[in-house]
Amino acid sequence: MKHPKLRIAWSVAWGVLAVLLCMLWVRSYWYRDILVHCQGSNAVGVGYECGTILCEKNRSVGSGWSLVRMPVGNSLRFPQRILFGWEDRRPDYIRFVVRIWFLLPIVAGLVAVPWFQWSNRFSLSTLLIATTLLAVALGLLAWLSNR
Repeated sequence: MKHPKLRIAWSVAWGVLAVLLCMLWVRSYWYRDILVHCQGSNAVGVGYECGTILCEKNRSVGSGWSLVRMPVGNSLRFPQRILFGWEDRRPDYIRFVVRIWFLLPIVAGLVAVPWFQWSNRFSLSTLLIATTLLAVALGLLAWLSNR
């Protein structure tokens, strides 16, 4: 990005998203909000609760859109070991969750991307180091998701 105003706009947009994610993270421990779309006997919902962003599918009656908002009780606490992945899989209920704190470093990193001075020349050692770091990170994520 050679244009300074575009760099600033990029950083401000991702910075605002990071602040909104922090606010959502705090709110998610007090309230559970899920936007649900019912069609036929299936319902699909996207929302947040207890520090997670979730997407779930279950059986339902009715049709149309609705917003389910309720206070979080002690019975809705999730196990802290799930970073992202399928939390619950039954024939009539599927839930995929992502921890909000897992997304924050990614979004915060995107704030700084346009300010790095990238070089167009890479050496073989730089390529091998980057490949090794990527393999270690992906291996760690696979190991944590299967625990």
